Amino acid sequence: MVGLLHVLPQLLIAQEAAAEEGGGGGLVPLISLGLMFAVLYFMMIRPQTKQAKDHQQFLSTLQKGQEVSTSGGLVGKVHAVGADTVVVEIAKDVRVTVVRSHVYAWKAPAAPDKAAPSEKSAAEPKPAEAKK
Repeated sequence: MVGLLHVLPQLLIAQEAAAEEGGGGGLVPLISLGLMFAVLYFMMIRPQTKQAKDHQQFLSTLQKGQEVSTSGGLVGKVHAVGADTVVVEIAKDVRVTVVRSHVYAWKAPAAPDKAAPSEKSAAEPKPAEAKK
C-alpha cells in the first residue's frame, strides 16, 4: 500500500508529461476501463446478485412437504423448518438436519414420453426390410 502511494504521483506526472508532448491518450484508457467495468457488472455481478435474491426468496417460502436438494447432493422432502435449519426426510424415517442456506429447489426429472419409443421403433428398419 505504501509503495502504491509513492508510485501513483510519479505515474500521474509521467502521464501529464506524455500528454504535453502530444501523447494525448489519457481519455482512451479511462473509457476502456469504464467499459470493462460495465461488462464485468452485467456479465458477472448482476446475475449473481439476482440469483442470490431468488435463493433468499425461495428460502423464505420453504414449506413442509416441498422437495428439495442440499448442496451436499441429498434429495428429499422438507419435514420441518426452523429459523436456521431445515429437517429433510431423505428416506422413510430417515431425517437429516441441514443448514437452511444449503437447501436448494429441486424438481424430479420429467417422466419419459410414451410416444417417443414408438417413434423410434418406426424409424428403425424391420429385419425383413434389411434383407431386401
